[in-house]
Amino acid sequence: MDFIFQTGHNQKHLLYTMGEHIIMRRIQADFLSRPVYLAHDYADHLYGTFLDHNIYYSYITINEELTIKSISSEQPVFQLGADDLHRYVQAQIVSFNGHIILLYTVHNPSDNKWDVRYAVINSPASENISSEIYDLLCDLSCKPVFSVLNTGSHLIIYIHSDDNNSLWRLSSDSEFISHDDISDTFKQQTMFRLDKISPIHEDAGKLQQASNLMMNKISSLLDENDNLKKELSDLNEEKCLYSPKLSEQEGKLKSLTDSLIETKKALSIREAQIESAKKQYNELMDVAQRYRDEAIKWRMKFSAGQS
Repeated sequence: MDFIFQTGHNQKHLLYTMGEHIIMRRIQADFLSRPVYLAHDYADHLYGTFLDHNIYYSYITINEELTIKSISSEQPVFQLGADDLHRYVQAQIVSFNGHIILLYTVHNPSDNKWDVRYAVINSPASENISSEIYDLLCDLSCKPVFSVLNTGSHLIIYIHSDDNNSLWRLSSDSEFISHDDISDTFKQQTMFRLDKISPIHEDAGKLQQASNLMMNKISSLLDENDNLKKELSDLNEEKCLYSPKLSEQEGKLKSLTDSLIETKKALSIREAQIESAKKQYNELMDVAQRYRDEAIKWRMKFSAGQS
């Protein structure tokens, strides 16, 4: 099950599971933060509650321990160890009157019996934290399922099993009073409200599956976005790295281009000079040829006069 807590103005915290991980993200306006991995030993029954500006969550670990932690610390606020005589099969926490109330079901494999118990954790955020554990129902022959209703002024527990259906209310001294001591009117009102929320429990599996698919997709998109940001950052770093070299090469290229232009200009001038020299040479050759031809004529005339 996923949980969203309103923790401030336009700010929420999302708590969900993915495999053996418990993950938290902060939601602010349209921004969804990167995932924060709170635990890596999740097995079943994540539940969360909000108390004294802090988020607490409970779950059953892969080592079959029942653990309560806060998002501000990796150390457990409360923990029940596993043994061969007990199996924790359902757990839920709720904040009430400044305490954390942990309700859980224990299965005894040796006699196949079921117990419903609860623990009251006092001052979970202080160094003077204390806890007490109580039995609510014992030696049930069928697996019980409980529903919790917190009205603000009352904490109501409805326990259902094939051999026992009972209604309980938490008293001011943190003890549950059975339905025999609760007025019929109060019981009827409570049962009506519990019936209203029962479809939520029936569809919890489908909602959890759909929610997990959605969170997986969101996580995949965010990871892809992070990868794109990293690639962009790497490209910017490469740009900064090669920018001086590129500027240097651009300077050299400009210098070579300018030199080539000057060379072309000089070559063009030289070609013009060569063309001018050729023209002058041809003109001189033409004049020399006319002088030669004229000289030959005069020689021929002179030779003819002598003979």
